[in-house]
Amino acid sequence: MKILIFALLISLVGACRSAKVQGSDPLPLCLRKQIEKLSGEPGNSPISVTQYEYKGDTVYYMKAACCDNFNIVYDKDCRVLGYPDGGFTGRGDGSLPGFFSVAKKGPVVWENKQ
Repeated sequence: MKILIFALLISLVGACRSAKVQGSDPLPLCLRKQIEKLSGEPGNSPISVTQYEYKGDTVYYMKAACCDNFNIVYDKDCRVLGYPDGGFTGRGDGSLPGFFSVAKKGPVVWENKQ
């Protein structure tokens, strides 16, 4: 049992080290906490977070790690704006139609380096 707990701790430390913030614009603290929360759920660890300008505001597009998961757009206060793509159909939930044609892509501000 002690070996299992030790192995779990080692994997968690490795997961924390894999998160890398890039660029000069840091992620909001609430988004960092969201990444940590999702990273602890098997199959839900995000791949990356990309900053966008959308309707005059800075937003963050979080790319899901696996199949059939929605990719999420958060505002700077970590409110979910919608899911522009992903899911079973690959077209999101319909809450942000045309997001990628309207939003201006910025830098990748976090990515999972596992």
